[in-house]
Amino acid sequence: MARYLIQFTYTQKSMKALIDRPHDRTEAAQRSIEGFGGRLIFYAYCFGEWDGIAIAEFPNHEAAMASLLALNSAGALSKTQTTVLLSSEETVRSMQKAHDTKTGYTPPG
Repeated sequence: MARYLIQFTYTQKSMKALIDRPHDRTEAAQRSIEGFGGRLIFYAYCFGEWDGIAIAEFPNHEAAMASLLALNSAGALSKTQTTVLLSSEETVRSMQKAHDTKTGYTPPG
């Protein structure tokens, strides 16, 4: 399954609701991801530009996109960013493929 880093920022309304009624949103994120055939690997809150992150697996990009569309359409988040994650093994195989495949590409100049 493909892995994804999902970064998110809550809306002001969502953040107020969390402060008014403090509770953990991990289970809600897990249900949402599992509803699209995925699996939540890690969920955490953080400082900085993003309020939190999730690392999830989905069977394919379409399932990941569907989950994110549903999540974003709910209106609880003001911003999300999703990054496809590759394992070291996948990256080394990509390096090997790049090494083995001669495209004849030359940089401009």
